[in-house]
Amino acid sequence: MSEREQRTLTGGAIGAGGGAVLSGISGGRPAVGAAVGGAVGALTGYILGDRNARHRR
Repeated sequence: MSEREQRTLTGGAIGAGGGAVLSGISGGRPAVGAAVGGAVGALTGYILGDRNARHRR
């Protein structure tokens, strides 16, 4: 697995967990929070992984 893929997966997992917790605390639906948080986290991880990969070249 490349570093970009690892960061995307890690970001998605952290985002999903955080989104579920925050949504549950705020009275929303944890599943929706997990889905949104996972998507945002994965995108952030992808962007950061891509930026780091370009920086090393």
